[in-house]
Amino acid sequence: MYRLFLILFVSFTLISNVPSSYSMQDSLGFSYFEFSMLRTGITMPEKYISVEPLYHNGFGIGSSSNVKIIDEIEIGPVGKLSINLGRDLLLGFTSGKMTVNSIPVISDTSFKYPADLKSPHEVNHLTGILDLYSLNVNAEYHLPLIGERALIGQFAVTFFNIGGTISYMKGGVFKDKFFGVVNLLPFYIQPSVKLKLKGATLGVGLLINPYSFLEYRFGPEHFYADEEKGIKSNSAQITKYALQFFLRY
Repeated sequence: MYRLFLILFVSFTLISNVPSSYSMQDSLGFSYFEFSMLRTGITMPEKYISVEPLYHNGFGIGSSSNVKIIDEIEIGPVGKLSINLGRDLLLGFTSGKMTVNSIPVISDTSFKYPADLKSPHEVNHLTGILDLYSLNVNAEYHLPLIGERALIGQFAVTFFNIGGTISYMKGGVFKDKFFGVVNLLPFYIQPSVKLKLKGATLGVGLLINPYSFLEYRFGPEHFYADEEKGIKSNSAQITKYALQFFLRY
């Protein structure tokens, strides 16, 4: 696991420092490498009688950049404000467990419960986050400091995503089964602040994903009730929160 993480870290660092186009403006010609301390909140179907989300912790890596400047305002000697179209990539992993005090009842008599299932029992969750391509609109303020240094504040709202989140259940009624969501129209809020130095840029930010405008839920047979599966709006079965660290050099 540590070797895999090291390889991914080096790969993303190299990718982040390759200009996407030499003809683009300087502010668009690079990406930031991101490392995230992730937290997912999973809301289980009603049959589990689990009202509160199950919060699990993990980590993620990725990259982010601006792909187009929508508008730009020079504020004299005190900085520059720009409105941008940005993109993000996030690959993450969280894990945790839930305790089930009673065995969920499934009315289908053909359903076979695991032979070793007891009550109460624990269900371990291994969750993977694959946000392969996300688009956001962000406001970015550049405050010049001494020399070539600058302080950069950014506030981004993500509205489109290609990817999703999938969780593996180890134990329980749906032992060794997967469920998850495809985030069609997510709602991510991402405030951040970065310090640009002569040879590197460092930053810290947050990712807050309380719900999605539109998502598709999938899972094994009998996992969801009919009204809980498929395309859902203005909700999120799996929410995401992260403390993010940015690097460019």
